[in-house]
Amino acid sequence: MEIKGRKIQIVIYLLAGILLMKLVAWLDPDLLQKQVERDIHWKMGEFIIHVMQNANVKTAYVLRDDSTVMEKLVKNANSDTSSVYSFVEYQYSKQNLIRYAPASGKEEQTQLAQKKEEEKESDEVRENGEKEDQVPVSEETTAATGETGENVGTEVPVQETFSPVFSLEQIMNYDFLRSNLYIVPERASVLPEDLNGEKLLSMDMSIEKDASVPQILIYHTHGSETFVDSTEDLKGTGIIAVGAKLAEVLSNQYGYNVIHCTEIFDHVNGVFDRSKAYDYSRQTVQQILTDHPTIQVMIDLHRDGVREDLHLVTDVNGKPTAQIMFFNGVSRSSAKGEISYLYNQYRSENLSFSLQAKLEALGKYPDFTRKNYIDAYQYNLDLLPRAMLIEAGAQTNTLQEELNAMELLGDVLDGVLSGKSREHLGLSVN
Repeated sequence: MEIKGRKIQIVIYLLAGILLMKLVAWLDPDLLQKQVERDIHWKMGEFIIHVMQNANVKTAYVLRDDSTVMEKLVKNANSDTSSVYSFVEYQYSKQNLIRYAPASGKEEQTQLAQKKEEEKESDEVRENGEKEDQVPVSEETTAATGETGENVGTEVPVQETFSPVFSLEQIMNYDFLRSNLYIVPERASVLPEDLNGEKLLSMDMSIEKDASVPQILIYHTHGSETFVDSTEDLKGTGIIAVGAKLAEVLSNQYGYNVIHCTEIFDHVNGVFDRSKAYDYSRQTVQQILTDHPTIQVMIDLHRDGVREDLHLVTDVNGKPTAQIMFFNGVSRSSAKGEISYLYNQYRSENLSFSLQAKLEALGKYPDFTRKNYIDAYQYNLDLLPRAMLIEAGAQTNTLQEELNAMELLGDVLDGVLSGKSREHLGLSVN
């Protein structure tokens, strides 16, 4: 009987509440509307942030990653959200960024940590009696120098001379260009307008070097990729170690200021999952580009996966050297045409960058590169005009073969970024 009475009480309260709301709406309809709008506004803000945190940034793809639109969307939904990228800060590990500054000739932790964290680290250094300006030895340093501390793989000399393999007339011919320099799987749709040699070579991919600020970003969407002699130390003996070597070469030998992101995106929280790796790496790379707007070049460095009896190696000046492949995505499939949610406004620039790098490599180290590969998807190459995915060797290569390859790759990239490659091809330099 007591329970029944409580139920009746609850029903009466509900009816009274409904009547009160109707009365308020009758007396002041604007007040009720404002309250409903506030509730919707608050809920929408929560929903937007939830989608961004849990839906692998598909929202960004739908909006073609227009940062202005995203910024307005989040700010309008939640006034407490100051940046469109703030939702990834919990994932963004600043300790995984290594900055290679040409001035010092050594890698240094980039100045991204909060001031309190830096002061805390300085205090710990003082307590241990170490020098305050001592550069910490990272896994990347160990990988690049070896256990003895001697430099590994730096004896491979770069090629000073350039001998064109193809004439400009051949490069301007679509059929010749596609059949001789590219591999295109059936699922990808590549049109003559994509491989317009004249258009691609007309783009000047060089940059004005400024060693005082970061200009190149190297990262690894598949950071857990390893080689035939890799150990359980993924960062020390896998593809991330190879990226460290490339960063060192670009910094020490060519004077570029490089940031190397050592975060592993395909093995998160103990779970190996490559299906989300590009979404994870995209979040972090966007944040890095926001923090360092001076970055003009981004390289996603991978190693290929091939059959076990295939060894992608060549000999350069007596050194076994892993062969590399420049990789592009055109965001267009043979079955469905343009893939709108993977829109890439820099498709032509990406193709130009990789073509010019390929021609520079052919002219200096003819057997160093495989044919450029073009696939149907995007691979986050839409984030910068000078964005490149590179497959360095494969799982059947040794770490030393990979490190040797980075000497040559650094030379090739510098040829394009310095404008020397345009001179080699007889093109005008802007």
